[in-house]
Amino acid sequence: MNRSITDHFSAPLGDSSAHPMRVTVYQRIASAIEEGILPPQSLVPSENQLSELLGVSRTVVREALMLLAEDGLVVTRRGIGRFVSDTKPQAGIERAIPLDRLLADPAARDITVVRLETHLDHADATFASPQLGVPAGTRVLTVESVLSLGGRPVAYLLEHLPYAEEGPTELRALVERLLPEAQARSTDAPETTVLNALLEAFPRDLKPTSVRLAPARLGSSRAQLLDAGANDPALILTQIMSRGETPWYLAKCALTERVGAVSLAQTVA
Repeated sequence: MNRSITDHFSAPLGDSSAHPMRVTVYQRIASAIEEGILPPQSLVPSENQLSELLGVSRTVVREALMLLAEDGLVVTRRGIGRFVSDTKPQAGIERAIPLDRLLADPAARDITVVRLETHLDHADATFASPQLGVPAGTRVLTVESVLSLGGRPVAYLLEHLPYAEEGPTELRALVERLLPEAQARSTDAPETTVLNALLEAFPRDLKPTSVRLAPARLGSSRAQLLDAGANDPALILTQIMSRGETPWYLAKCALTERVGAVSLAQTVA
């Protein structure tokens, strides 16, 4: 391992109270990729090496690497290790509706959305920034939710809306309405996905969602929220919604096998 890699990963992580540790580690590894410290096709340090350099557990490192793989930043070669992807991830061509509508069932199983956390964050340079088309460090609204179907948790959802000072006034207004303090003042604020709220506010202005699909494992943190096993399979959906040519919405969802079949309608361009 060369000195620049060692120096990058051995630097103090700083205050990580604003994020789960796995996200902090994700950001440290992602920044090494973005800055060229880990160039395309290069070997990523092992779990043991990263754990020792960063001063965190292997479990945290493993989850961070799993998230990087889901986002298309690293790939695994069995028996060799993990490597930096040689191309940046691209959005897919599938189109979908908000997840709480997507999971709607004619048998009238109740769908509930429980928001776990809502806060203003900063777009990282390797995922949120390029997907939303905003500079790294731009403030974004981040909302974490769990969706339950028939009383059982079936999906973990992470949603982002940009909140740039120079951004669209109407989008900034929606973000402010979704902040915890505004929700607390509203006696009839529904528990719904951010995308559902976005489409209700702008029903004719937004392009249908673009979705990238990838198989993965839940990992221990999501598994705990979903009452499932860390090694249980999951389908990862990365969604983008745009107004005109400008992305307004980004989300990543982990669906468990409990959701059953999910239909994605496709259209011809």
